[in-house]
Amino acid sequence: MLKKTRKIVPIPRQPLTKKAKAAILTYAQIKTLRNPNLYFAVEATLEADRMRREKLYQWLESKGYRWSGNLWYSKDAD
Repeated sequence: MLKKTRKIVPIPRQPLTKKAKAAILTYAQIKTLRNPNLYFAVEATLEADRMRREKLYQWLESKGYRWSGNLWYSKDAD
């Protein structure tokens, strides 16, 4: 008797827009400020990529960041 093989179903991902890509980068930069280690940077990048975009944007805004149309910037940098 043949064993059944499981069908691989890909997890649907949200599209990677310019805003989302910049948000993921900014999230990883914020998360690795205290410990700039490659392992933690990769972990933060993957974590941000798995987050829903609205939640990621809200998290950045709660930290004082705003979207300028090209990048996320901090209000403190003004």
